[in-house]
Amino acid sequence: MSTNITYLFGAGASYYALPLVKNFKGRFQIFCDHLNDYLKIRINEIEFSDLVYKQKQLIKNIESHYTIDTYAKKLFLKNPLLHTNPEYRTLTNYLSAYFLYEQLKINPELDCNQYLVNQLNNPYNNNEDSAKDIEKIFQDFDYRYDSFFASILTHSNDELIIPNNINLISWNYDFQIEKAYMNFSECNLTYAIERLNVIGTPQETFDRPLTSSHLIKLNGSAGFLSNGKFSELFDFRTHKVDNTFFERCKEILLSTRTLVGNAIRFSWEGDSFASKAIEMAQQKITNSRIVVVIGYSFPYFNREIDRILFRGATGKNDFKVYIQGPQEDINSVIERFKGVAPFVKAIPFTETDQFLIPNELTL
Repeated sequence: MSTNITYLFGAGASYYALPLVKNFKGRFQIFCDHLNDYLKIRINEIEFSDLVYKQKQLIKNIESHYTIDTYAKKLFLKNPLLHTNPEYRTLTNYLSAYFLYEQLKINPELDCNQYLVNQLNNPYNNNEDSAKDIEKIFQDFDYRYDSFFASILTHSNDELIIPNNINLISWNYDFQIEKAYMNFSECNLTYAIERLNVIGTPQETFDRPLTSSHLIKLNGSAGFLSNGKFSELFDFRTHKVDNTFFERCKEILLSTRTLVGNAIRFSWEGDSFASKAIEMAQQKITNSRIVVVIGYSFPYFNREIDRILFRGATGKNDFKVYIQGPQEDINSVIERFKGVAPFVKAIPFTETDQFLIPNELTL
């Protein structure tokens, strides 16, 4: 009988494609500058001045909080009625636009990406990414997902699927997992979301049984929906960072009306998407014998929900957790995990060049 294994991904699982907290502000500033370079001759002076002012205020607020998610939760707590919370909408719209910007890049040789290369090479920008990291920055997705999917994907009815005994849970709202799957199946984003049985975003249109494999996104996805689908607006296969991209950003970010849907759904928002994602993630972990945690630090910020996720694992004699992270961080991560599930065995794994495939895995 196959062993049920659940993977729990945090920001460190996207390290080789997307910036971590310490580099976020600098890269977000570059995105705003790149956007403004396009907009300054396409909107009137008053609109442009107002846009730059709002960006400066947003960056100032980001700097004054430990993470951008912390700032988002603060805005939510001040006004949980999101349709009457313009600051929250502005933040999530910029977040989605920024993460699309980072993930639509293809390589540094393209003219459309030369602006970013120049900014990263500019010593006056005080950006921690040096020239030697530019190749990493233009990774289509974190390369470790490539060997991960090569190890676990199987064929079923001429389709590539994740076996039912393997489930993926992610705290990340990026599209790294979906993009890696698209690379194998040569499909668009809509198809990838269907085949991965994604839970936690407004595009979920499937009612697969719990015994099927799922990708559960606890914070939704950083992207925009048009007619209920992602790829009609920003298609990772055909779109790139160019004038068309910035024109679409302009339409969304400068509008006072909700023109498109934003697919970020933070777990603490408590709407039907978030609640369903948390409930299913808890069931998946409870039904697993092994959980592999990759790049996730169990921050106090998420402790309440993490305890819900691992609630059903307490007292199971055959249950164990592998925690994969850098050597310098692993002990503190395990200590924080003990605050979530004090009676669950945690096994450290400090090699980070590939995602851990436990010996217990059978397909």
